[in-house]
Amino acid sequence: MYENSPVCLNLYVLITCNYTPDSDPTKGYISSLKRLSFIIQFLQGKNSFSYSSSVSDFPAPNSDFDLLNLKFTLELYTLTFEQINHLWGSLGGRQVPFAMYKLRLIAITDRKRLREVPLIEEIDTTILKISETN
Repeated sequence: MYENSPVCLNLYVLITCNYTPDSDPTKGYISSLKRLSFIIQFLQGKNSFSYSSSVSDFPAPNSDFDLLNLKFTLELYTLTFEQINHLWGSLGGRQVPFAMYKLRLIAITDRKRLREVPLIEEIDTTILKISETN
C-alpha cells in the first residue's frame, strides 16, 4: 500500500504579556515580566509534549492513531533587533514583554491510499547467457 508521506511543520508561537493596572503603569510592566518569566520557566522545565505524557480528563480516542502519536517540542527562538522591529511594526502596536518559541515536528498526513500493489511472493533469478559472435 502506498501513501503520501506526512508533512512536518515548524510553527512559531508568540507569547505576550500585557498588564496595565489603572493606578501605576510600572506595576503592570513588572507584572507582565513576572508572568512571562513563569511561562519561560515552565517551558524550560518541560519542553516536550505528547498525548501520553499530558494529563487529560478525556479518555484516549480508540481510532485516532495520529492523535495518540502526536509529539512536539518547544524551543526558545531568539529574534534579532531588526526582526523584533518588523514584528511589532506589522502587529501595529507598542512592544510588550514577549517570548517567541519554535514548535517542532507536527506531522500532518491524509492517510489516503494512492494505490495498492500485490505482495512479492517469489523472485525469479533466471540468468540469460548471451553467446559471443565472431
